[in-house]
Amino acid sequence: MSTPKPPLGKRESLKLEFKGRDALKDLSRIAREVVAMLNAEGGEVWVGLAEGAGAAVRVEPIDDPDMEARRLRDHLIDTIEPSPRDGEADVESVPAEGGAVLRVRVQSKGAHRPYAQMRKGEGRVFLARVDERVVAMGRKELEEAFRAGHSSRGQDDPIAHARQEVLDAREKARKASQGHLWLLIKPVGGSEVEIQSPELRELLRDPAATGNRVHGWNFAGGYEEPKRSRGMITHGYPSGPCVEVHRSGELGFHIPLPVLKHQQGGAREIWPLCLMEYTTSIFRLASVVHRGEALLRREAHTFLVDLVLFNVKGWVLRPYSPNTFGFTYSVQKPQPFPDDEFALEQLLAFPHQEMTQEPDRCAFRLLVRIYEAFGHDEDKIPKEFDRKTGRLVLAS
Repeated sequence: MSTPKPPLGKRESLKLEFKGRDALKDLSRIAREVVAMLNAEGGEVWVGLAEGAGAAVRVEPIDDPDMEARRLRDHLIDTIEPSPRDGEADVESVPAEGGAVLRVRVQSKGAHRPYAQMRKGEGRVFLARVDERVVAMGRKELEEAFRAGHSSRGQDDPIAHARQEVLDAREKARKASQGHLWLLIKPVGGSEVEIQSPELRELLRDPAATGNRVHGWNFAGGYEEPKRSRGMITHGYPSGPCVEVHRSGELGFHIPLPVLKHQQGGAREIWPLCLMEYTTSIFRLASVVHRGEALLRREAHTFLVDLVLFNVKGWVLRPYSPNTFGFTYSVQKPQPFPDDEFALEQLLAFPHQEMTQEPDRCAFRLLVRIYEAFGHDEDKIPKEFDRKTGRLVLAS
């Protein structure tokens, strides 16, 4: 396949949109165009091409295009509902004069319409492309799109079915809540784990086997023996972190909020490094389980992830790393969380390769949502999460 060339000189149209480099400062501007194309006839969104009088007039090279492509891809998956699947919104770096630009190739699939953009404070916004403009979809148009999509999908949409199962599990956890973090990773597409294998028991007992610190904030530990029951194996105890691995490949994790505190923090303060490491450790476990030949009988193609903080009202999460000056002397005092719980507005979706090869990056996407809920931008997440390598790096 030949390398595409930036369409300099071409004009915007129904299937062509240009955005300058600055659009990467507000990814929602790009997501808006992608949603509109998904609800129309598809097309291409070029990022890094300055537009003048409706035409691409100049290349604006993007710094670290591979990282920006990954960041944009994650944003599209996390803020478009239903999440774009393989081939629906592909982001790639394209060589251009002076460096590289990004191209988003949008392929409209009627069975998944209508698509919505999730916006803070606005909920779902349904948009469509008309010529070179983006317009809000009308009621009649939405009704027809929902009717056609439902008819095409029928009752055999595995993503929709799995999503409902996750939401049912969330409701069950809500009824049992006494104030804890609840995390669920659900494989979609058929998977089966050998829960009786000694390899799995060792993964649960030995943190190093999943790339975690031996004495870190993680699910694993050598003091408790994993227990098998009702098609799953569990490790932990009610007053501390507890993880479940189901025969279906589903992983559940919960931890009481007080365990996320630290002696250097306040009485109702989530310690950033605790939150980061516990969360990342579960994704690392999922990664090893779902790529392990000794454990896996069938492989999933997608993973849905949900997270809820129950009874979190009044708790705080400070920005930056505890190892920096800004953590203690931040100009803005962190505000207590105002609601009883925080839950993802939209489940996160990860393809098999990303979950098994880049678990830390998957965890980072989830942490971004938590920090946003506490009023912090992505750059306020502690520096221990290396943005270049996509790895959580803590001292041993």
